[in-house]
Amino acid sequence: MGRFYLLRHTRPEIAKGLCYGRTDVPLAVARVLAHNSLRATLPKIDQIFCSPSTRCHRLALDLALAPITLAPALRELDFGSWEGLLWSEIPRHESDPWAENFIERAPPGGESFRDLVRRVCAFLRSLSWPSDEDRLLITHSGVIRALRTWEEGKGLARAFEDALPYGSLVELTRLPLQGAVISESHFL
Repeated sequence: MGRFYLLRHTRPEIAKGLCYGRTDVPLAVARVLAHNSLRATLPKIDQIFCSPSTRCHRLALDLALAPITLAPALRELDFGSWEGLLWSEIPRHESDPWAENFIERAPPGGESFRDLVRRVCAFLRSLSWPSDEDRLLITHSGVIRALRTWEEGKGLARAFEDALPYGSLVELTRLPLQGAVISESHFL
């Protein structure tokens, strides 16, 4: 049975406190060194699916581990009109209600965390299960946090409890090993 991994992109070159999700930001200048170090620690991979965001696609190209399939469903949460603003610039009358229920509420013109879960689940359902291939998803914090809550059997409200540094690798064991067909109902 194949293994299933999630890899968060490495550090982007952004201003501290920037709200970015769908915004296509570049990777840090030291990316090559970081990517070479990361490559040395990764297991054998048969297939890579990655977000089309530059910060993920560039990592996939630099790693050169396996064939790459761009998967728009693996993009980060869309923060709508907040994209590109500093968090301190976002009006509190907008951000406070969102923070109280980020699962169901969306930033103006953006998407809720539940919306992100729906698109990621639809993507996972499109893959063939079970698979003997070792698969790697190169994606973003929001996507990995959502899938990790399912893996660990905890609700979406707890998705941001644990740190997830840039370049983090997470192996999922429940998803491919049980041949599960994942759906939104798994995230309660």
